[in-house]
Amino acid sequence: VYTTWFGATPCDLTLAAETATCDATTFGLDGYTVTIPFTGGNTAAYTLNASSGTISGDNPSTTAAGNIIITGATEGTNVTLSVTGGCTLSRTVTAPECKPVNTLPVSEPFNYTAGTTLNTSQMWTNTSTATDEITAVSGNLSYTGITQTGNSVSFAGTGSDTRLPFTDTTSGELYASFLVSVTDVTGISTTGSTYFAVLSNAANSFTVARIHIKTDGTLYQFGISPTTVTADIIWSANTYALGTTQYLVLKYDFTNNVLVLVENPTIGGTGTAAATVTPTAPITSLANFILRQETATTTPAMTIDELKIDTTPNFTLSSSSFDNINGLTMYPNPVSGGTLNFSSTANAA
Repeated sequence: VYTTWFGATPCDLTLAAETATCDATTFGLDGYTVTIPFTGGNTAAYTLNASSGTISGDNPSTTAAGNIIITGATEGTNVTLSVTGGCTLSRTVTAPECKPVNTLPVSEPFNYTAGTTLNTSQMWTNTSTATDEITAVSGNLSYTGITQTGNSVSFAGTGSDTRLPFTDTTSGELYASFLVSVTDVTGISTTGSTYFAVLSNAANSFTVARIHIKTDGTLYQFGISPTTVTADIIWSANTYALGTTQYLVLKYDFTNNVLVLVENPTIGGTGTAAATVTPTAPITSLANFILRQETATTTPAMTIDELKIDTTPNFTLSSSSFDNINGLTMYPNPVSGGTLNFSSTANAA
């Protein structure tokens, strides 16, 4: 009578919150183990089936409480447990990411098939998730002294922020370098700016070290900042045309607490700071590199290639004292009339 009136027999078996644990963390696809606690067992004959992996652990048909265990599931593939018999239950378990931390030095040539989303690589993971992913595209950016391999990646507008974790660095110097080409600024505000590349700390705080970009008609320029405050951005005096390739190097000196942006250094030669800033609070950890997509009106269409993260550069950074003065120019050259003029884009005296 109860079954006829309510349409179904109540289920005594209850599945609690599951855990999914990686069996290993390598650059290949690793296995993972799922543990699903249950209570209310030993009340009926239950049949268990998993969409992948092997079921073991306690049997709810004969055990009042325990754990259903699924082993051999593959990273990136969700597992669904189906229970039939005394009642019908289903539980889908989201596969964990079993990705390692990249060991320095990191070399990322983006050797992925065109159309592959960057977050599916074992080197990268998403910091934020959206429908628009950073995607591999065919071809390379060219720069004298850098050997191009693999492909490249592109993004534009709003979308996921994709992160490459690397060995937590707390002393010495760290360099993140890559090739970049801005290919389209249609719809991008000429009054605003955005940051598109970030070095973050072990806690993945975005406020650590950022590379900004802003447009001026069809030209664009880069800047750096260690905070979220717009006024703290130090802009390079250099501007670039669409479709050209720039080689950017973001350096942090833990010893002297100096964040530096170098633009287009000579590989095996020298480079000069295009922007320099001393963070108010010294950076104590750098452990992630992030490519960021903000909004359709701030993030232009960009291509990124040949990313490297290392504790040494592939050029010599000029140690001139003038490197700490942003956008310094001096004129005339040669001096005439006994007067030498100085100008700078820095706000400080």
